[in-house]
Amino acid sequence: MAAARLGYAALVLFNLALTPGFSNPFAARSLLFEAAPIELIALGQNLAIATRGIGWSGY
Repeated sequence: MAAARLGYAALVLFNLALTPGFSNPFAARSLLFEAAPIELIALGQNLAIATRGIGWSGY
C-alpha cells in the first residue's frame, strides 16, 4: 500500500511541475468528474472479486 501511495504522490508532483494549470481547482474538479465512471466500474469489479464471483445468475 505504501508503494501505491508513493507512486501516486510522484505522479501528482510530476504533473504539478510539468503541466501548466494542473494546480487549478477547476482542473482537479474536471479530472474527478472524468474519472468517476471508471471509478464506478472499478468498484463494481472489485465487489465481484471480493464476493468470489457471487452473482445474480444463481450458478
